[in-house]
Amino acid sequence: MKKYFVYSVFIVFFITLILTGVVLFRTEQALWKKATPAKGKESISLADKQEYAQRLAKALTFKTISFQEAEKNNWEEYKNFIQYLEETFPQVHTTLKRDIVNEYSLLFTWEGKNPSISPALFLAHYDVVPVEQETEDQWKYPPFAGVVAEDYIWGRGAIDVKCGVIGLLESVNYWVQQGYQPERTLLFAFGHDEEVGGRNGAKKIAELLKERGMFPEFSLDEGMAINEGIIPGIDSPVALIGIAEKGYLSLELSVTTQGGHSSVPTDKTAIGILANAICKIEQNPMPAKLAGPMRWMLEDLSPYMNFHMRMVCANLWLFESILTNIFSSIPNADAALRTTFAPTLFHAGEKENVLPTNARTVINIRLFPGDTTEKVTEYIRKIINNNRIQIKQFSPEKTDEASPVSDRNGEGYKAITNTIREVWGDIPIACALTLGGTDSVNYVGVAKNLYRFQPLKFTSEDLKLIHGINERLQIDNYMNGIEFYIRILKNVGKLSP
Repeated sequence: MKKYFVYSVFIVFFITLILTGVVLFRTEQALWKKATPAKGKESISLADKQEYAQRLAKALTFKTISFQEAEKNNWEEYKNFIQYLEETFPQVHTTLKRDIVNEYSLLFTWEGKNPSISPALFLAHYDVVPVEQETEDQWKYPPFAGVVAEDYIWGRGAIDVKCGVIGLLESVNYWVQQGYQPERTLLFAFGHDEEVGGRNGAKKIAELLKERGMFPEFSLDEGMAINEGIIPGIDSPVALIGIAEKGYLSLELSVTTQGGHSSVPTDKTAIGILANAICKIEQNPMPAKLAGPMRWMLEDLSPYMNFHMRMVCANLWLFESILTNIFSSIPNADAALRTTFAPTLFHAGEKENVLPTNARTVINIRLFPGDTTEKVTEYIRKIINNNRIQIKQFSPEKTDEASPVSDRNGEGYKAITNTIREVWGDIPIACALTLGGTDSVNYVGVAKNLYRFQPLKFTSEDLKLIHGINERLQIDNYMNGIEFYIRILKNVGKLSP
């Protein structure tokens, strides 16, 4: 017996030794995957940065606000913004072809020398979200005043995302003034209703491109950025490029009961039935999956991590379940691992002493790549397990499946990573999953690959400014974004077929 015990201990020790050796080797091997810095970049000389800041600031004064109810939109502000672009970038408008699509969205076409090369598509939107009236007095500067002060450009849309529209036009203007023409055709699509789904803007532009037989090799939209302090084990800024985004689905759950007087309540009230269903949904999330963009992100970033995080992320075959459990306890990380459910609306009752006959709730769902609307709806139905509850889509016109996963080895992705290094140096770069919605979803089936990267650097505090109070963009940050656009237009424009 003692002999077998010794053998068992020896075998365990031997296996542990091998595992330790493999883990340490892979941890060291990860360092070999560090990217080489960009070399021989072209010199870029920009004019007075205050002039660039003022042009963006002026763009923020137009109240191009997208309301859920389109009849609330002030369409004159949209027209005035389009007129402002004409006046501010006259050479762009005379050199490029401009289409006004569905009255308010814009498509600029910069014809390339070589029509055999698939075009590249650059996306942004100029509509903004409303400013809650009760928060206006909390803004340091009025949200639509377009103020440049304290080294920032202040106003709604400074980050999301008029900086993209103006920044791209600045970059085109830079090359037009130098007499440059790209080899491949470059397209610039600026939607007017991204904040409410893009169905009347980006979708219409996508339909126009289809009609013209133009299917871009790739597109570049907002969605991810350069972030500081968000990746455990990495102190430096990290550039994340979205290669997929979650789908969007809202389900309405409703139940009808007999109602009655609150003094003699039934054992199962409409509110109680729905409340129980919500509890079941929250207590039974869909399984977490450390797969696809999230997994690749960790692997890509492992060379830049401290030893302990590098050891874990370079050996996901061993530590995957542990890491998944840790991430599942962090809301932002958990959302990147699974389809999420969020109860957002609840309607029931008209009077405090009357049992409502009807109750309704809406569950907003963000679909993980691979999970379909049909699959998730059936999952919810099984979790609830109550035939009295009716389930239907709340806003079918806004429903989107999760986007396809774009190629992280494609020429567009490589152009983005190379340009990032030209502007920000040898910082870590990785692919990622975009959790929120973008206009990119409307170009599925049109652009071969859809990438999401906004060339700006954000801290966790900066991210709170998006759709928030005191939205603002640091001037030097904006200038780096313009430089990125200038460089990528040249890098992309000279790519061979």
